[in-house]
Amino acid sequence: ALGIKAPKRAPVGEEVTIGVFARLTQEAVEGAGVWAVSRDRVEALQQEAQKLKDDPGTAAEEKDYEAIVKAHGQFLGRTDKDGQLTHTFRDAGIYVLVAVKKGYFPGYAPLAVVVKQKALSIKVTPPQTHVGKEVTIKVSDRESNDPVEGAGVWAIARDKAADLRDALKGNSGNATDERDYEAAIASRGTFLGRTDADGKLSATFTTPGAYVLVTVKKGYLPGYTTLAVRDMPKPKPTTSDNRTGLRQAKPEKPELRPEARPVKPGNRPETIPAKPGNRPETIPAKPESRPQLPPNTN
Repeated sequence: ALGIKAPKRAPVGEEVTIGVFARLTQEAVEGAGVWAVSRDRVEALQQEAQKLKDDPGTAAEEKDYEAIVKAHGQFLGRTDKDGQLTHTFRDAGIYVLVAVKKGYFPGYAPLAVVVKQKALSIKVTPPQTHVGKEVTIKVSDRESNDPVEGAGVWAIARDKAADLRDALKGNSGNATDERDYEAAIASRGTFLGRTDADGKLSATFTTPGAYVLVTVKKGYLPGYTTLAVRDMPKPKPTTSDNRTGLRQAKPEKPELRPEARPVKPGNRPETIPAKPGNRPETIPAKPESRPQLPPNTN
């Protein structure tokens, strides 16, 4: 039997590489034909192939599975010496790849061909700001990073973001080009404007809060980012000295007056020289000495 190695998903318009190998030996098989069969015809194909396999009247190497597959699918090509071929799908759809070569039972592999959806990317600078301060918003293609002109941008309170996601999911059944994202967003947010040729937009917020910024343009999936807007900080109170840049002088220490020592009665106070800046200090005088008289012998 044959085996097929291929991606399970492939975008429309992009080349896909398909490999075919022998299941028993795991070796590449050259010259195997590969078909793409739509999912609604796979069951009938497999029944016919199984019937031919069980037919005892035909030798295994003579059984022509290719004739059966031709009636059900689109021929993509034959494998090279490395057991590979490349193909570019032009239409989206769910397919089963079928590999066939005489002497082998067919190999099968599922493949979903999808339309590659473009998506927007949004960036706000700075991500945190104050009321009345201008921010710059840039919208670009998520894959190529090229600026996107004409993209609408809305600001939505963060507590309404979950409700918005649910509303956008309701459009998931439509193709990207047909989804009306703007209608769902406009009823839930504040329109800030559309991007210029450089993919940029400037905005100023007057109300503080936590916001989700959403950008939308037809043909793209929406882009999201967050922004925090705070009140302007209040100026800190300052003294007049601080405003003039002068340092406040330290208060002078009060001048200490010297204490007077008490003078005993009958003593004359004696003064001593005072130190500069101090008042003279009064100290008690020494008692005066009187001369002693000799004793009277008469």
